[in-house]
Parts: sequence; structure tokens; C-alpha cells
Amino acid sequence: MNKKIKVKDHPNLVRDPKNNAIVSTDKSGYAKYIADREQRISKNNKITELENRLAHLEKILLER
Repeated sequence: MNKKIKVKDHPNLVRDPKNNAIVSTDKSGYAKYIADREQRISKNNKITELENRLAHLEKILLER
């Protein structure tokens, strides 16, 4: 079993002694990051959809 080593002055960080990696244990921070990322992706998808619809409308107007 790998014991994690606490990182001095960083309560939400531990070191994995097997590979010397620093790992965050902040579950609420991670959940907030995931929620923010999903919101950003949704917003970008909406913008892309609106750009596509606008391009389609421009094409229709130019065909007349």
C-alpha cells in the first residue's frame, strides 16, 4: 500500500512516493473545476451553433 506524504504548507496536496507526483486531494475544488469546464464547453457549443446559424442566414440572403 502506498502511503501519501503530506506537502508542507499545502493542506490539499500530497506526494505519491511511488512516482514522486504531487496530487491534489481537494474534492470540492475538483468538482467546481468540472462544473466550470462543462459550463465553458456548453457556452462554446452555443456560440458555435449561433455562428453556424448566422452563416446559413447570410447564405440565404445572398442567394436572393
